[in-house]
Order: sequence, then C-alpha cells, then structure tokens
Amino acid sequence: MAQMLRLVLLGGSAVGKSSSGNTILGRRVFESRPSLRPVTTLVSEHTEQVHGLQVSVLDTPGILNPNARQLIQPVCEEHLRRPGSVFLVVLKVGRISSEQNQALQRTVELLGAEGLRHSLLLFTYGADLEGTSLEDFISEDNESSLPDIFNNMFGRRHHVFDNKAWGPEQVQTLLQKIQTLSNRDVSSRQELLTNQSAPLTHPPTSETELCPLKTLSHSATFCIRLEDVDLHTDLRLVLLGLPGAGKSSSGNTILGQNMFRASCGFNTVSTVSECKTVTVQGRRVTVVDTPGFSDEEKKPKKLFKEIMESVLRLTAGPHAFIIVVRLGRVNLRDTKLLQLMPKLFDECASKFTMVLFTHGDDLRGENVQDLINNNEKMKTMLEKCDQRYHVFNNKSFDPQQVRHLFTMIDDMVQASGEDQCNSQIFKLTTAEEIEKFFQELWRRWGALFCCIAQTNDGSDEELQPLTGDSDKNTDVQ
Repeated sequence: MAQMLRLVLLGGSAVGKSSSGNTILGRRVFESRPSLRPVTTLVSEHTEQVHGLQVSVLDTPGILNPNARQLIQPVCEEHLRRPGSVFLVVLKVGRISSEQNQALQRTVELLGAEGLRHSLLLFTYGADLEGTSLEDFISEDNESSLPDIFNNMFGRRHHVFDNKAWGPEQVQTLLQKIQTLSNRDVSSRQELLTNQSAPLTHPPTSETELCPLKTLSHSATFCIRLEDVDLHTDLRLVLLGLPGAGKSSSGNTILGQNMFRASCGFNTVSTVSECKTVTVQGRRVTVVDTPGFSDEEKKPKKLFKEIMESVLRLTAGPHAFIIVVRLGRVNLRDTKLLQLMPKLFDECASKFTMVLFTHGDDLRGENVQDLINNNEKMKTMLEKCDQRYHVFNNKSFDPQQVRHLFTMIDDMVQASGEDQCNSQIFKLTTAEEIEKFFQELWRRWGALFCCIAQTNDGSDEELQPLTGDSDKNTDVQ
C-alpha cells in the first residue's frame, strides 16, 4: 500500500485494546496491565513498520468512561475522511456482560453506517474458545445484541487474537483483512466494500453476491456479504423552511424529545443553527435545525452564510433535505426554496429533498392528497421533489409517524443510487475553499435567496458577494 495504514482501536474497558495494539505493532508501546480502574484514559498513537507496511495504531479509552465520547468522536470523524483508516471494535471472547453489551452498542452508534463499513470486530482471548468456532460461540448468545451486530452490522467481518502468543501469522492475517477494507479509491470514502481498488459504482447483480478476498494462506478466507451491510444505521437530516413552518417542533418530534426551542408565537424562534443527535428506534439520528429564511434580524447574505454553514455541520453529507411547510400557508416562496436546493447543493440534492407538512391535526379528517390536487401551488411545489412528502402532527410524539418518515427517507436514498447526498460542497476540506465556494454561490444565486427571504431593500449591497466581489447576480432568471 502506498499510504499509511491507520487502525483505531475502539470498545469498552478491559477488553484488550491496548494489548491488541501491542500485538499488532510487535512491541509493548501501550500500557496494558490488570487493574480495577481504566488504564487507558487518553487517545495515544504509535507507528511501526509491520510486515512491510507503515502501520499507525490509535488506542482509545473505554467507550463508557467519563468524557470518553468527547475524546473519541473527533478521532473517528477525522479518520473517516482519511484514506487507509480502519476501525477495530475490540471484544473479549466470553459471556457478554450487560456493560460490554452497552459498550458495543455505544461504539456502533458512534461509528454510524459509514464508520461500520470501514470496521471489523476484533475478538481477544481467542484461546478461551478452546476449539469452538467463533460463529458457534456467537450463535449461543441469545441475551445480548452481539449476534445481530455481528451478522447484520459488521457483515460477519471479524478476526480473533491471542494476545498472549505474539505469533506473526495472526497479525499478518489481520493486516490482509484490513488492507482489503482500506483498499478503495482515495477520493471516495462513501462506496460499498469491494475486493478491487476501484470503488463500487453500481449495485451488485445479485443480492447474495459475495466479494471473496485474496488471502495470504488457504486458512485466511474472509468474505463480505453485500446484503449484510446496513446502509441506514444512522440518519442525517437537515430541516429548512420559512419562519413559523414548524422546523424546531418537527425536529423534536423526530428525536422524540424536546431538543430544539419551539414556540407557538408569530416571531421566528430558530435564529441560530442547532445540531442534535439522539438514538431513535435503534438508529443514530442527527437533525440540523436551521435559521428560518427571512430572519428579520439578519441581512440576507449573513443569513445565507449561516444556513450554508449549518448544513456543512454534516460533514459526510445529509440523507435528506426536509423542506418544512405549514399546511394552509403554502406560497410561492416555498416553491422557490425547492428551486434553490439543486443550485446550492448540485443537482444530486434534488434526489434527497422532500417536503414535510406540519399541523397535520388541522386536516380534521380531510385527505391531504385531495388538498394537493386542488391547490396549484402545492402541486407545483411537490413536482420539484418528485412528489415526496409526509405529514406531521407535532402535538403528538407518535413514533408511527416518525417511523413512516424514516421509511420514506430510506426509500428515497435507495432510489438515488447513492449512500447520501455527495454534493461538491461536502468534499471541500479547507476554510479557504469553503469561503470561495460560498462567494461564488452568492454571486450566482443571491438574488433568488433574497427573493425567498423577501428582505431585499433594493440596495446593491444586499446582492453583492460575501466578501466584497462587486459582480452582480446576473445568473438569476
């Protein structure tokens, strides 16, 4: 491999993360000893030449330790963007305690769907299997979530270590499996796993197609079953809309608790972006609540930048842009907002955009499809997102309406042929690139944004770029 192989060890305390790091690197660099208290309290990294490869290993604190998530999450987010990075989720062979089960689930939630595709399970204390196959050992565990996680989330991707016997063969076999996971196009970390260096650009011809890997020996066979890879473990959603549409209330309904400040008053409440993540119906759901378009306290160009920056908080790209509209208040500005989405986030954004109607309790038994058929504005609006819409009653934290929304989003993502919205903006890496990109977007589409915000006072300043470019918005029709 041309690039460095980066391995991130994750899991609970006392499962053998540090010992595994020492086994991989072939020398004792991480502190590992019996203790009643966690030994590893900080993230540490060491690099060695291993079997001809430059290997960097990061050891992390136990996932359930105090403040561990604040230390580990930035590491995971950084390495998801770096080629050659693989996450090793470490478990100890033996009966899975409730604490270990909780640590495993917490690790899976932290990684999300994209992280899981770059992960495998590393079982330690392999000698304790005493001749039993790992698959038989796991299938006997009916009380923890391990069988489901092993089969469905990791697609049975695993390796077994005996950290007391530092044999080179077990490390060599692990590195072979890891190389396969990290062997993909450097410019795209969003593709499904394959045994070729080129990314998978189309679905497999069969749902049960296997990807066999070249192995170092006949005993090192390792396969990834594509249908076992869970594409929708996590969801990243962006709420957009006019003031008073019910974005914050909808965010609270989706997350099942009051995470965003909502109000029944006439003034807009969401004047700043907020991003909240909660486990909902077994999935790690992140919702970005954006400032309402036409915030009277901010000039359009400042509001534009804040909304764009709020969307960029989802560095991996959202699974859905949700345009929130209050039933009975549909107007042309909502239609223009849908028109603006592909201009700001490329044409692919159209495949990930839908409408969420709020105040569904006002229907009073009426059929929403009949209302749409009888309202030209609503029909025109929904044509912009291929008729994808859902209705919420935010007075009720009804999990069924949220479940239906998730199903609709999953169907939308599957129909797109991609894992999430991969617009160019989510591939920018530096502040300078992002600022330049914002300037160009404002130059081209600032007038349309002002039209939606309805705060343009006619002055040239409102239509100028973010940082002084004097070109006018001549591209807006």
